[in-house]
Amino acid sequence: MINVNETYLKTYRLILRRLAISDLNDFYEYASIEGVGECAGWNHHKSIDESKAILSKMVESNTEFAIVYKENNKMIGTIGLQKPKVELDGLNGIELGYVLSKDYWGMGIMTEAIREVIRWLLLDLKLDYVASGHFIENDRSKRVIIKNKLSFYKDIIYKTINGEKKPSKYYILKREDYLKTKEIVQRFDSDGNRLTVKTYRGEAHIPNTYVGVVDIIIKNAKYNLYLVTRRDLNKETYPGFYEITGGALDYNEDLVTAAIREVKEETGLDIFNLNYRYKTFGNHMLYFTFTAETNNELDDVKLQNGETIDYRWLNANEFKKLFNSDLVPDKQRFRLKKAIDEFVK
Repeated sequence: MINVNETYLKTYRLILRRLAISDLNDFYEYASIEGVGECAGWNHHKSIDESKAILSKMVESNTEFAIVYKENNKMIGTIGLQKPKVELDGLNGIELGYVLSKDYWGMGIMTEAIREVIRWLLLDLKLDYVASGHFIENDRSKRVIIKNKLSFYKDIIYKTINGEKKPSKYYILKREDYLKTKEIVQRFDSDGNRLTVKTYRGEAHIPNTYVGVVDIIIKNAKYNLYLVTRRDLNKETYPGFYEITGGALDYNEDLVTAAIREVKEETGLDIFNLNYRYKTFGNHMLYFTFTAETNNELDDVKLQNGETIDYRWLNANEFKKLFNSDLVPDKQRFRLKKAIDEFVK
């Protein structure tokens, strides 16, 4: 069984760390609410002493992640790593069990947490598969599983802690299928030289290497306006923030090809006068900044599903004002300042 003691994972809103006895008050606060534990096959707790006894066993197992909400540093749920109830011959897998405070239902938090644990298990630890299941009446857990791309495997009968036998649905995600959804990205060394090592987007950071990313500031030459898009609300980082067009380089992809591809994928626009400006190192990334122009009509923008949910064409003053606000990720605002000052007029 995998030990989570030395593991510390982060998402945009969450920290996933080892469970601790010091989490007792937060644990009891949600575990004592009727309907929370029952969704996972255990009765809500009647006393803090009951919670303490159960928490102690969970901590001792070394297989439980605490889900911590960054905004208030509160422990709001757990993700447990368990032996799969349905094992696949010759394959090494883990089953995920999870519970979340009722106060945080409906916010996409468990989907976000499970997504990161799956990334860690399949990319970093290279397990063969992850599994999970839900009682047939638990649509909330079903949505978490489906959103994280696990596929239905079979119907099972799950025996709860109380000895009750409940019809359940069981799901599997194999590493080979997971990798089909992941890009192989281009890495660079600290001098900006390309490396031949092949890694997937989201894979654990390799020291002294940087994933290549292109940034493109797009000007509409017809109307003298500049394009910004708004990130999808389900993005792991900076959901709902405004940004310019850009993305990671595919392995062995040249910079110009990457910039044109990202513009076409994210906006559907045709560009000209594509000019490379400079590169910036930051946060395990090497950013290559470009400027470009288009003659497309303003309503020709075609947003990429899952990436962006809105777009705006802004004049120079509006564009600069936006990039001086907290509606844009601060790291993007910093690295683009020079290009904006020179290009946005």
